[in-house]
Amino acid sequence: MMEHLGQAGIVSFIQLQKIFRNCLIHVEVLNFFLICYTFFMIQINDQINLDTTEISESFSRSSGAGGQHVNKVETKVELRFNVKKSNALSKPVKLRLQKIAGRKCSQDGVVIITAEKYRLQSMNRDLARRKLKKLILRALEKPVLRLETKPSKAIKNRRATEKIKRSKVKLLRSRVRTE
Repeated sequence: MMEHLGQAGIVSFIQLQKIFRNCLIHVEVLNFFLICYTFFMIQINDQINLDTTEISESFSRSSGAGGQHVNKVETKVELRFNVKKSNALSKPVKLRLQKIAGRKCSQDGVVIITAEKYRLQSMNRDLARRKLKKLILRALEKPVLRLETKPSKAIKNRRATEKIKRSKVKLLRSRVRTE
């Protein structure tokens, strides 16, 4: 049984359920695999799971006032995600993600997200991962293409007459010249 699990790899919890369906196994073992799965995977949506090996995190001291723990505790999290090397995302999604990330994305295709809102490292780590998830979800949305249309002659004429009326109103506001 364990050899089969080792060959399959932990890809999804549903696959684990299929593997353990016909076996009488303790709930603790299944819960252990669920905890391992959630620790090693970041679920973006039903189809996409990011492997935590694709993400690197570094910690440093946060800026601002600190009190007792100032210059002692490294709570700021800098999360790095290499978009170009990710296997979980398709090519169009990678391109949209780099475009959406803007200045957070380096020329090498690495998205850098920082989080220093909280005083606990774990909370900042969760915040950084939520920010990454939010960015990827935005990149997954396909943009609606706008059909370019030209204004009709009637609309152009209406716009021109409105401009003429408006300019006359503005002329009336100017100073009256007496000569």
